[in-house]
Amino acid sequence: STWGLFPLLQFEQMRGLFNSYIKMNILDQKNSDFTAFARKTTNIDDPNMFVTNFVVLALLETWELGEISLNVKSLNEAIEAILQFKDQNKPDDVLAYSFWRQEKSGDSWRASPHNLVNLVNLFPNIPERLKPLVEKQLGGLIFVLEKVKELKNAFNIPSDADDSSVNLALGALLKKLSNRLKGTSDLWFKHNQNVEGYLKTLRKYAYRPFLNLTEDSQNYSKHADQIDPRTYFVLAEYVDQVYKNATAEGRTPKLALSPTWLMDLDEELALFPNVVVPFHTNNVDLSVNANVLFGLTLHFLNVDRGDRQKFDIVKDLYVDIAKFLKWAVERGVAFERPDLSLVYYPSKFDFYWFLARSYAALKAEKDLPFPEMEEVFEILSQLLTTTATNQILEEQGNEGYWQEFLGNYAGKERGEDRLFATAVALNSLLDIWRNNQDTPTAVKESIKKGISYLQNNVLNCQSSKQNAFFSGSLKTNSTFPFFYPSTVSHFINGTEVDPKTADQSYLIQDLIYAFKGYTSLEQYQKMTQEKHFGKPMYEFKGFNQLGGFVFPYWSSPAITQSMTMLAYAKYLHCLLYTSDAADDLLCVDLGGRRIIKKKN
Repeated sequence: STWGLFPLLQFEQMRGLFNSYIKMNILDQKNSDFTAFARKTTNIDDPNMFVTNFVVLALLETWELGEISLNVKSLNEAIEAILQFKDQNKPDDVLAYSFWRQEKSGDSWRASPHNLVNLVNLFPNIPERLKPLVEKQLGGLIFVLEKVKELKNAFNIPSDADDSSVNLALGALLKKLSNRLKGTSDLWFKHNQNVEGYLKTLRKYAYRPFLNLTEDSQNYSKHADQIDPRTYFVLAEYVDQVYKNATAEGRTPKLALSPTWLMDLDEELALFPNVVVPFHTNNVDLSVNANVLFGLTLHFLNVDRGDRQKFDIVKDLYVDIAKFLKWAVERGVAFERPDLSLVYYPSKFDFYWFLARSYAALKAEKDLPFPEMEEVFEILSQLLTTTATNQILEEQGNEGYWQEFLGNYAGKERGEDRLFATAVALNSLLDIWRNNQDTPTAVKESIKKGISYLQNNVLNCQSSKQNAFFSGSLKTNSTFPFFYPSTVSHFINGTEVDPKTADQSYLIQDLIYAFKGYTSLEQYQKMTQEKHFGKPMYEFKGFNQLGGFVFPYWSSPAITQSMTMLAYAKYLHCLLYTSDAADDLLCVDLGGRRIIKKKN
């Protein structure tokens, strides 16, 4: 692969992976054509399993609905590529996956994004006198390289619950389709046999703010109650609510949520610096939790259906995630603080779709294997058909599209992510309302307008297929963890640091900064009024903050295109069964738990 503006630079790609690019949210005061051009053309090829897993899932679902043909050879190449991202630091072939491939380094393995590392290594070798020339040709590469250099220490990340759970969902879908894709299904399961080990891994690292009150803590990390201060800022109200409800009822408070990283502090320090958890502490991301819920749902519907022993490993986590996400949606957290609640997914529509597809999978079953799955189905049903649907509808533009933030600032709307946002929002609504006899008129009209927008624009070569599907956790000044209250602050060597008196010179890679345990909401709110490292908490003013800093994000036209195909497939699947389905969105009942009332 070559950088389009500079053919002398070569980037590594990997057979079987769909293209994914790292871009920069480059801004200026006027939202000029130059910065739009820079966002469009400044690409760093980034081979990762994440994008391919999502695209393959979408293609398989579209194929299952009968709307596309499938090239099995290409599918198998994609599966073989994904399998190379398994975490080699985990024992016993545990089904744990990393965002980037790993390579051996001493006695352990570390993530190795070659393109990023090579760029960082290249940058210091560009003579100062040539930098203006390079920058002129590459439309902002110098700036990109400077930012990448700052983030180099973040490359050595461990495996994570997000990639691992989406891969778990992929295996479950292949199992469901194994009568038609036996070879592909066998390939996946040959290399992913230790699912129980992964379930125990999820249980071990789950965030548990009330760990000190838990009697059966031998299965949990001793750091399970320690979390990123940004996360506790988002969760403080909910954690306080759980605590007070439990104590009022005479129960021991319990809460388990999925972390992002499948590693605790002790394990990280044993592998450091080959493996580095960002800021040396875990976090909770709404979208990651929705993906964990989805992976577990598909797995126990299609693979270990009825295996009570395995499900019991994660049953509390499964239900707690659903309850937490219900609170988050009703509270509007993804709209109010996407910078902190959607740590790695700046798109709020990503989150709603991730949640809706678990509901769609549960809704498609006549009988669910466990009462906890029935409970989660009821939680999602009530939530998604009311509050979540209304929130999605309110975001739709008059012309039928949805959009996120790319290119929209300084009084201009460039709509660089409209196709992507529209496709994902439509998938959310279709997953919520397909096979439902009570689809509101407003939802029907919204979906028709959205489909019409895609029809009019998706094949237009001038329409942007870009997206900010994924990002790092640092996106604005408000996303620095060090300006939020903490109860843990010390260097790796154990030296304590008081954030109330220390200045920003202490903010180095060796600082461990976290929030441990539970603090009442009243006390926590007092803590938020204090300065930390000489700064108050920054206010979130959107992702397009002028005067802030430019952040990297991952974009993949393949994701936009596959999400568009999937939305079309779901919509057309309704049209197959009644000529009036375009008006009423009445779909055939394919054995699901909902009985569809046919139109008279």
